[in-house]
Amino acid sequence: MASIDNYVIVYGGVSMSGIVMDDLWVLDTTTGIWNRYDLPTCVEKRCLYSAICTFQDNVYIFGGTGNRKREDISNILVSYNVKHNLWETLHPTAKSNEDNDLPKMYNASIYYYENCIWVIGGHDGNQYFGTANKFCLRSHIWHEVEIFGWVGHPTFRCDGILYYGKLKFLNFRLYYFNNRDLAPFAFSRVRVFDIYTQFLYDLPTTSTTSMFPENRKGESIALIDHYVYLIGGRRPNMVHDGKNI
Repeated sequence: MASIDNYVIVYGGVSMSGIVMDDLWVLDTTTGIWNRYDLPTCVEKRCLYSAICTFQDNVYIFGGTGNRKREDISNILVSYNVKHNLWETLHPTAKSNEDNDLPKMYNASIYYYENCIWVIGGHDGNQYFGTANKFCLRSHIWHEVEIFGWVGHPTFRCDGILYYGKLKFLNFRLYYFNNRDLAPFAFSRVRVFDIYTQFLYDLPTTSTTSMFPENRKGESIALIDHYVYLIGGRRPNMVHDGKNI
């Protein structure tokens, strides 16, 4: 989920029955009308656990997989212009054998900065990449970014503690939301990881009603103009068709 001006963009996802949603929805908040857009064939069946960010009129989408078995993992990078309904393939997955390419991955975090799309973290189904890379929108070349140390996974161990959470990137800091080890209120604190200092710390959150969002998993989170927007998800250990999901 992301936003541009008065538009809210929802991309991909999975239904309660496990069906991957191959579409993009745009909400015009001034009219309250949702519009559905088909995806280009290059990203069909690969829009689960993709990374998404926005800049000006463009939505940037990177990576993803086709289903919960982590098949058809992609390193494709595409853009979508909300105002003109125009898709553009910036880096096709067919180029995945080139030396300067990123591995195919999902569950990465991406961010626009100075004509580059930064890719932080990511997983290929077997291993987590604690790295930072950037894609130049002018030259269409990937570059690995030297950082001090290793970028922690949203689920990782540090000093004997297991951390969970959704990962977002802003001003060279990683923000971990939905930290389920902070029971009973997973959203009562936000963990912050500084890429350059490698310093991890917690920030308490406050509520005007003294209540926090319900604990959940599978939610969407957007970090926009220093505000965090949360939507969806399901309760932990929720049962569907007799199965825990």
